[in-house]
Amino acid sequence: TELLNKEEISLEENYITYTNEEDVQKVLMPATDILKICSEIYTQLVNDFVKNGDFGLNKYLSTEIRHDVLFTHLRTCFEKHNILTEVGTDKNYESNSYFREKYRLFSPEIVDEIDNRLRKFSEEIDLYLKEITLWFKINEKDVGMFNFTATTHTLLKLKEISLSANSFDDLFDKLMLFMWDITNASTEKIRKALEEEFKEKTIDIIDSLTQDLNNYNLNDSIYELNNSIKLARGQIIEEIDLVTTWLNRVEEDDNQYYLLSIVNSCVTMFNSTVLHKDTWVECIEKDFISTQLNHLESRAIMSTLHMAFINASKYGKRKSSKLEINVI
Repeated sequence: TELLNKEEISLEENYITYTNEEDVQKVLMPATDILKICSEIYTQLVNDFVKNGDFGLNKYLSTEIRHDVLFTHLRTCFEKHNILTEVGTDKNYESNSYFREKYRLFSPEIVDEIDNRLRKFSEEIDLYLKEITLWFKINEKDVGMFNFTATTHTLLKLKEISLSANSFDDLFDKLMLFMWDITNASTEKIRKALEEEFKEKTIDIIDSLTQDLNNYNLNDSIYELNNSIKLARGQIIEEIDLVTTWLNRVEEDDNQYYLLSIVNSCVTMFNSTVLHKDTWVECIEKDFISTQLNHLESRAIMSTLHMAFINASKYGKRKSSKLEINVI
């Protein structure tokens, strides 16, 4: 306690809070042995349930959502309608060659104006999608919506669970349910943010693009561009509903799935993504044609294949401009 340099000490029913001189660091100290034990248990629960590098929640969020999966999935809604471009070697967004060619008979000034606005739109969408990806992080320094901070309520609930358990197995089951309850509270927060904040902000970005294009008074002359924007707007709203299902807890089931069907589904999904148009994946049927997997194994395989395809597309050695990946 000497190191805490106590200026103010407030005693509550279960805790003592120490505040330092600058009032910038508050330390919550358990006032009883049982709460000290609960604090240690909770720390270990978070380490195992959340931070474990092999099967923790953060591992799942990293591999199945944050690591390009969410970003790529939502960006495709715009890419397939040719209204997004990539960042070039000069770190600036590339020109939209598709619509420059479509409107090549317009005055060069108008074509440049449209092109620059689409490049700006690409940057706006990418920045916001990257921001959304951070929602799926474990909360640290106000980044991430998955919050496992040890609050007064959390430790009191853990104390209640510990004292009510009838056996070790009963305690374990209750602790797992306790951690899932905390996780579900965070997923509901993200689900609400996707359905409200993300949808509203994304539509604002799209509608701003439409308004700026309308200011050129080109009307039906750019019908295809306006229609592409309209289609992308509708699709991104649909995809938000799909993304929220990613937050559902995976339960065991008795169904079996053919590995070949799983691989083919992954291949088809990847090949249909415009972002990877310079990469082609082919499934070469071999010994796994009759292999079957359960639901959890199937999800793991799909996630692994998707990340393998993305990494191969980014870092694979190319013999030509098109990279071919064979699944054997």
